[in-house]
Amino acid sequence: MNAGELMLRHARVDERVQQLNGEIEKLEAALASNPRLDRARARLEEARSTQREAAVRLRESERQVEGHRTKMRERDRELMSGRIRNPTDLTNLSTEVQHMRERLAVEEDAELELMQEVETHEEAVRRAELEAQRIQQESDAATPELRQQLEKTRLDLVETQSERAAIWAEIPAGHRSVYEKIRVRPPVAEVVGGSCGVCRVGITTGGLQQLRRGELVRCENCGRILVMG
Repeated sequence: MNAGELMLRHARVDERVQQLNGEIEKLEAALASNPRLDRARARLEEARSTQREAAVRLRESERQVEGHRTKMRERDRELMSGRIRNPTDLTNLSTEVQHMRERLAVEEDAELELMQEVETHEEAVRRAELEAQRIQQESDAATPELRQQLEKTRLDLVETQSERAAIWAEIPAGHRSVYEKIRVRPPVAEVVGGSCGVCRVGITTGGLQQLRRGELVRCENCGRILVMG
């Protein structure tokens, strides 16, 4: 295998190393956190917060309604006690009690609506809890397989890195120096149909002749090291 072929092989193995590193990062991230579970927990907390707010409003409504109900009963007993003799006072008190009854009826209707709202939110909390539990169970079940995949990928990475190092050691020092200075990836390209296999720009006749003689040639367009296919 000549120097060009070694550099091409090295570039391909190096690309595999980068792919394996990416896979490892994804697997480690999947084991560290589960976005689906995070979202499900966020929805659950939002549902609980909404339910708590509705429950607070219901308790306040119940306290207010009970206070108004107690006050109305007191005024009603006073009206029926017979202690008030003045017709005007009786009329005023009767009107007040009637207004209190009407207001209380409105408040009791609002209280019923709040009770229904609280029940709706409680059901939403139950659904969100079940969803979070389901995703948690799925995540727990997937964890062993993810760990196995991670371990296998790490082993593959070690082997591939060793292969890359072995190939690099075979490349002549002068070629390695040129290779390391190239910033585009991959740094090596096969010649396909007389053109650079990456940027597709044609190779000059002189360049093709140099390649056939085994000389180091770079693409005039992208700067990659060229290797005859």
